[in-house]
Amino acid sequence: MTLDGFSTGPKGEMDWLPPFDNEEAWKDLHQEMWNQIDNADAMLLGRVTYQIWETYRPAAATNPKSTENDRKFSRYAEESRKLCFQRHLTK
Repeated sequence: MTLDGFSTGPKGEMDWLPPFDNEEAWKDLHQEMWNQIDNADAMLLGRVTYQIWETYRPAAATNPKSTENDRKFSRYAEESRKLCFQRHLTK
């Protein structure tokens, strides 16, 4: 995430991530992610990310096409307290 709170470019691009077919880079990225969040007790999310995740993450836990990391993160996201920073939602 950037200092102004964005993780995507102006058109939604996430070109700072490794290519999806680079399994070794993703393995390293996921390991570093777990090193960072293993001790976290809450997730801080913006509205757009929250709205994407509120449907994707629960479904990822049982989707046969999900990776093991997707399933693990889905469980973490479901069990963690979530704080959503936004101005548009009413609930």
